[in-house]
Parts: sequence; C-alpha cells; structure tokens
Amino acid sequence: MGREIEYWSNLVQPADRGVTGIIDWARRLEADGWHGGSLVDSQCFRSDTFVTLSGCAVATTRLRLGTGTSNPVTRHPSALASATAGLQMPRARAS
Repeated sequence: MGREIEYWSNLVQPADRGVTGIIDWARRLEADGWHGGSLVDSQCFRSDTFVTLSGCAVATTRLRLGTGTSNPVTRHPSALASATAGLQMPRARAS
C-alpha cells in the first residue's frame, strides 16, 4: 500500500485581513478537507508566524500546520525548534 497524498495550501492572505484573515482561511481549509496549511516565516511581512500558527491551531481541530520556509539568519535554529515544539502542544499537528 502506498502513502496517501497530502494536500496543503499556503495560509497567506492579503495584508489588510491580518491574523484574523489567516485564521479564517485555516478554518476554511479544514472544512474543505485540506490536510495542512503553511505560512512563510518572515519577521518583515506580518505578525510573528508562530503566534499566527498558534491561533490557527486553536481555531481548527485536525489541520496540520507548518512554516513554508524559515530563515536561520533571522531566527536562530534553536529558537525555531522551540517555537515548533510549542505548536506541538495543541493536539500535536505541527509539521
């Protein structure tokens, strides 16, 4: 038996929708049957990626979450690992 293909989407929304728009999009992805959503880890574009992903984790029950990319120059690898571990707490869905 082969593995099931997972379907993921980017959680990026127009800047004027803010964190609330991203969380609403995560809810919709889950309702539509997507497996996961990712958000680019940038300290320049929007509020902190891991705070936003935490909001998505609280607002959904099964959607897997992760960063699309992360920059080890602007976010130290140990800080990245710690933030990802924090996302594991709400029902262990970080990827």
